[in-house]
Amino acid sequence: MNNQIIELESIFTPWTLDMYQTFDFARADEMILEDLGGEYDDYNWDYDCQGYLKALADNRLDLLRDNILDEVIVDILYDGEPISPAYYNFTTDKTFNRWLVNVDELENFITENADDFLANKLESRDGFWWSV
Repeated sequence: MNNQIIELESIFTPWTLDMYQTFDFARADEMILEDLGGEYDDYNWDYDCQGYLKALADNRLDLLRDNILDEVIVDILYDGEPISPAYYNFTTDKTFNRWLVNVDELENFITENADDFLANKLESRDGFWWSV
């Protein structure tokens, strides 16, 4: 078997990480105070955003393994901690994974599906550099 490891950022995979406006806790304190009453200083406001992101990354890896592994993609390995940007202007939360790929099966798949592959593959364009 001719296996190769390919590292991909989560944004270039079927399921990404993105806590922006999902688990950002905007107005969470206000909604909790509305529901429970009391004053702001009555509660301990301790959010574990990095913990939530890590849990999302772990669950995403399980989701990928449960739905993508086949003859071509043999395994998906976690590669480090998830990353949150300082600003969400041009990027989002991400993680990197190493995909163990059977190159022979991938080449067979590409040959059998060449027309569809060429029509839909990612390519470099103005403002985007595809380095794979």
